[in-house]
Amino acid sequence: MEKQLNINNIFSSPIASLNLDFDTETIQNYCYETKFENIGVQISNIDGWQSDDLVFPNPLNNIAQTACNVGQTYFENLNGKKEYQTFLDNMWININPKGGYNMPHIHPKTFVSGVVYVKTPQNCGKIWFMHPSDAIEYDWLSKPYWKEYTENTSRLYYMNVQPKMLYIFPSWLKHGVEPNTSDEDRISISFNIGLEEKNMSMES
Repeated sequence: MEKQLNINNIFSSPIASLNLDFDTETIQNYCYETKFENIGVQISNIDGWQSDDLVFPNPLNNIAQTACNVGQTYFENLNGKKEYQTFLDNMWININPKGGYNMPHIHPKTFVSGVVYVKTPQNCGKIWFMHPSDAIEYDWLSKPYWKEYTENTSRLYYMNVQPKMLYIFPSWLKHGVEPNTSDEDRISISFNIGLEEKNMSMES
């Protein structure tokens, strides 16, 4: 009798998602007001606009707190030590008109990164994540082996975007966003979540 083969998925790239509850019109208005007052920066965005790091308090307070809470739950689910807690490292706004996209990038020197989608017209582009190993394409992807590509056999993995959807993922995981091919803006809020010792937070 043939023995059962056990396959363990090691070195995973845990990506969490959550549907939030907020007034999209209020947040959209704040995003456009910020763009009007802020020249913005150019980092991963191409043909789009990205704000400077936001200063709090502002209308995104609840979203920021939720992002920290989700980051804490994520950390605890990965068996994080109880002496550490999450904090908001920074948060910014992305507005991508038709043709705007985000090229491949990572977010170094932080714990996890994430994005909350505010406005996602049809055909505005999906977020995608790149396999952590650049070498996967040499043999696994250069041959027609697979019936279909999955999260285990793909070089890129695409995820849909919709209003009020939050994604959180390791900051070292390379990712990007497809070009917006709609005639309306795609609006999202990105953030980084760091970790700190609880006693350090209390002392400050």
